[in-house]
Amino acid sequence: MSARRAALAVTLVTVLAVPLISGLGGVASAQQGIPSSVALVHLEKRIFKTGDWVLYKVEGRNETGETSVDYQRIQIGSELTYRGEQCFWLETGWGTDLERLAWGGTMVSENIFADSLADVRGNLHMRLLHVSYADDGTPLAVPVRARDPGQTPAELAALRPVVTEIGIDTLDTPKGRIPCRLVEARRTFRTSRDMADSTQQKGNVSVARRWYNTDLVPITGLVREEEEKTYFTRTWPLGRPSTDYPMVEVGRNVIHASLLDCGHGAKPKIADRVRVTTTVEAEGAPIE
Repeated sequence: MSARRAALAVTLVTVLAVPLISGLGGVASAQQGIPSSVALVHLEKRIFKTGDWVLYKVEGRNETGETSVDYQRIQIGSELTYRGEQCFWLETGWGTDLERLAWGGTMVSENIFADSLADVRGNLHMRLLHVSYADDGTPLAVPVRARDPGQTPAELAALRPVVTEIGIDTLDTPKGRIPCRLVEARRTFRTSRDMADSTQQKGNVSVARRWYNTDLVPITGLVREEEEKTYFTRTWPLGRPSTDYPMVEVGRNVIHASLLDCGHGAKPKIADRVRVTTTVEAEGAPIE
């Protein structure tokens, strides 16, 4: 997608304190831009156990017609107690070749399921982030020092998209016909920057349709997602009303993510070998 790869998933991208990758807005881990998939975890209830996995095909297209096809596999590598908290390792395989996915991982506290605002401050529940490998191939992870966004509950809730329940729909998938709960989520995001003689405003509008079956699909509950994100900008001189200068569309991404398979019994890729390390050794820094 003009040298950008689409990444599956969704709702935490405006507040998670880790880098973003473009496209659908998957949250990138520190390990070579692999999406962490934290934003995909189904927060309404815990729908996984160790070894559960789900596989998606993620197709993207931008405004110039460039396309991308990637695969994203998400699995629970282990469940453990870390510094007195029950946690789980969320592992993600990402790439264009199903047989050669690159892997990353994030340790997440199970307190995420008890937080009514976890969808807009999920970074508070990340504990360790896989950042690199040692010379002998051991995965290295650093602590996540995520900070509270400092907003009131009402301000955080305002960051949520407007979600509309569409109803029940049945999809044909590689796993057969699956009845799904269909919802539409719409979000508008804008930022402004004052310059010497003008003000610049940028923003985007995201409209996503998501099909869920939490009884069949572990971890995410997601069967399909279709998102269109349109990017806008405008600049107006000082002393003039902004309404005289309409927003101009500057880009558009369309992402389709579809379930290929899911199951149980996956072997960990990172969780059984990971070592917590210093920022010097890992050639990185704790995420803040």
